[in-house]
Amino acid sequence: IQNMKENIENLGIYTPDQELRALSWKQPFAELMLRGKIETRTWKTNYRGWVLICASKKPYPRRELEVISGPTQYFKIFENLSDMDGDLYQWRYGVAIAIGRLVDCRPMELIDESECFVAFNPNLFCHVYADVQAIKPIPWKGSQGWGKVPMEIKMQMEELIQPNFREDCIKENIGGAGNELSLKEIIGIVKKLPPIDGHWTEAKDYV
Repeated sequence: IQNMKENIENLGIYTPDQELRALSWKQPFAELMLRGKIETRTWKTNYRGWVLICASKKPYPRRELEVISGPTQYFKIFENLSDMDGDLYQWRYGVAIAIGRLVDCRPMELIDESECFVAFNPNLFCHVYADVQAIKPIPWKGSQGWGKVPMEIKMQMEELIQPNFREDCIKENIGGAGNELSLKEIIGIVKKLPPIDGHWTEAKDYV
């Protein structure tokens, strides 16, 4: 347990007691969120917390994508996604594909172009995410702005999150291969620890 306390600070694990909002992305930007993309929006937000990353039913038309991204970033998009099978416009649509924590929101700067995959625009805001992890795709009807995630989906999230993310985090942050606790045992311990300051916060704060 002490080893967990010392190393779990950087471990982001979603639990159903935490707030979860949904937001839609047009492809290919939804896929790029799993490649470290900094999201850009025309609006700023004070929300900080977990977000269900959903792919809209329709992608950006190629011409519109070229305008948004500019020639350099347009090429980089296809370069980063070249390992995926099939044509860009035959990928996943109308489904939630990932979950991540929104940790910052700030005006876009010129230096952000490369990580945002779009051309610099002073009217855009960078929405910075951490702990982005793939989930088993689930059907999702998108909407503009923040969407509410039903409790039944929140309760399923631990099963939907792809196991390799949790395994990698546990190995990196909670003792490595020498730790004799199983993943299930570790998550169980974290969940059973008492709340801090009278309320549940992120799993990394429990210990």
